[in-house]
Amino acid sequence: MSRVPTFVLVLSVVPIALSQVTCTPSLPDPLVGAEDARPTDGPLLQVLLDAARSDEEDQRRRGFRALGRLERPELLSVIEPGLEDESPAVRRVAADAVGQAMQRASDGRAAAEILHLRLGKEGEAHVIAAIAETIGRLGFRDKEAADWAGDVIGVVVASFDGQPEQEVAWLGAALGFEALARRNARSMTLAPRHAAILHRLAGFEADSGGLASARIRRLATSALGSLGALEGGALDRALADPDAGVRRVALAFVGGAEPAVALRRISARALADPDERVRFAGVRLLAGALDTGATCTQVLDAVTDPSVQVRLAALEAIDPGCSEVEGAVEQLAAIAGDLPSSGQDWHDATYATVALTRIAEAGRLQSDGLRDATEGVADLAAHENPFVRAHAARALANLGDADGLTALADDDVPNVRTAALQALADMGAQLADSLLLAQLAFDDPQLLLTTAGLLAERESSEALFLGAALATLERISTSERETWRDARSALLGFIGGAATGANADEVRPYLGDFDPQVATQAAEILTRLTGEVVHPTPRLLPPEAIPTTDDLAMLALTEVVLGMVRGGEIRIALDPDLAPTNAARFARLASEGILDGRTLHRVVPNFVVQGGSAGANEYLGEDRFTRDELGLQPHWRGTVGLSTRGRDTGDGQLFFNLIDNVRLNHDFTIFGTVVSGMNVVDQIREGDVIRSARTELRTVNSGG
Repeated sequence: MSRVPTFVLVLSVVPIALSQVTCTPSLPDPLVGAEDARPTDGPLLQVLLDAARSDEEDQRRRGFRALGRLERPELLSVIEPGLEDESPAVRRVAADAVGQAMQRASDGRAAAEILHLRLGKEGEAHVIAAIAETIGRLGFRDKEAADWAGDVIGVVVASFDGQPEQEVAWLGAALGFEALARRNARSMTLAPRHAAILHRLAGFEADSGGLASARIRRLATSALGSLGALEGGALDRALADPDAGVRRVALAFVGGAEPAVALRRISARALADPDERVRFAGVRLLAGALDTGATCTQVLDAVTDPSVQVRLAALEAIDPGCSEVEGAVEQLAAIAGDLPSSGQDWHDATYATVALTRIAEAGRLQSDGLRDATEGVADLAAHENPFVRAHAARALANLGDADGLTALADDDVPNVRTAALQALADMGAQLADSLLLAQLAFDDPQLLLTTAGLLAERESSEALFLGAALATLERISTSERETWRDARSALLGFIGGAATGANADEVRPYLGDFDPQVATQAAEILTRLTGEVVHPTPRLLPPEAIPTTDDLAMLALTEVVLGMVRGGEIRIALDPDLAPTNAARFARLASEGILDGRTLHRVVPNFVVQGGSAGANEYLGEDRFTRDELGLQPHWRGTVGLSTRGRDTGDGQLFFNLIDNVRLNHDFTIFGTVVSGMNVVDQIREGDVIRSARTELRTVNSGG
């Protein structure tokens, strides 16, 4: 499987002059290839070291970034010279690389000292901003070190107060303070000097309407909230901020300790907000509040909100113990009864049905209501849409209907089976051996992962399942899909717990597995079974194709356009400089039609929309992993990231950032940005479908 996009299709969509396309194939970019190999020594590491020492500015910039992406603290000494580079762009990346090299280290004080020393000599605002952010995101072992880091960032704020580049420097400082507060919330107390700085940032140019100033206020408000200092006047100011993002952030830190009268006032204000993200945050606030008549009424009122995401949050938040809930049953039954037989608009009726089953579980439904709820669940379980049937599992569990769940566990769609099995397990139901054995016949990693976990929890029948698990592992391993690691590892874990010395020869082939983690796991099992130390001998798959220099130049002009079945288009500009291999793969998936018909299976309002998996779940992505490609770009709203389950486990799934998700910074790859159609992204619901995907070239401006 190549990572290189099919540009023949691109050119057929948007013609460009032949003079702009080289006829001689270029070679794979050597820096991208060396970085992608994650070298620990040898010639490929030397490629990165040579790039960092190159006479060419861009080579040095990319070289230092690549060294940081290796996340090896021992490379700090070779990254540090980049802080003295003549180019501000290189110094900025080197500062970030210092932080990335220390990303997994528990104590970053030494790296922070290096950055602090450079800060005293640095005069360029963008570099200072990167240094301030990096110091804030380093790990610190004690309160004193974290306080010192706050002081360093505070100097940046004070130095640029009222200066022409104030906004640039303060945004970096705000990113640093937010990360510092979030990472050290348990040990760090807010010193008065730091509080003064954060309050200054939280009020920065509130009347300007500028995006950068709003981001500074959001970040400072979040930092105050993380440190338990968003209260009184600071909270009131944030809740009244003209930027909806600041108001939303503030609501996330309003807790149950608020007096009931204040909670009612704040929630009423939030639910009347013109921005649906703020209203959603208001409903989430109420969901965690104490049961009072006012909060129950507010949740029930939100069931009719214009925004589908707010309505669904309200339906999820309904407390069966609320005194008003019995009076709302008729309204909920009417919503539940409006389930369409087909199409994408199933959400309200489905969530209302689940809400009714929660009320039934609490014994708050009269006989007529219970009958309606039971009939509604039957409609969910028989619906043509597998997402609806998966929600039926939740409803059946609320009703305690093990027979209904057992029937769902025989569904044609693995996701429905998974939901039913997990619901049965959560109910404490006894799972028949035949039911679990049937799941092992499926080639769906999420279903197999769930089944392996359930097998491992059983106290009997290990011998019955051992042969089936070994056969399943052998079957799914033949395709050599790296991205099936979690399912294969779970099966091997069960096998290791059930096996005896007589099974050693059946485990031994996995010592030479194509996945080093699986090979290591097999070695640990064999060491236990044989009593002798066994070492893994993994047989690595050949590396995937690396984009050429011409590919990268073309990708820089490429946009991916997703046409949605619900309507509208989402246009994504790729960033091959930041994420060359992941931008190339996404372009290929679009241009080859692989994304056509795929779903967005995960929608978390005020967080992300995720999808692109062939199985409409977290686990059935492309066959091969891609590497993380991390950098300075924050996860602002509208950026498009790579879904992973640990380092370097990209499987082709994407996610859209619905808000500024800065807690994802430096941990998740960004390979593009939505340049139009963010309103379409905001309206995506769980299970929505990509009608078609294509690549197009932006118009090349020849100048003159």
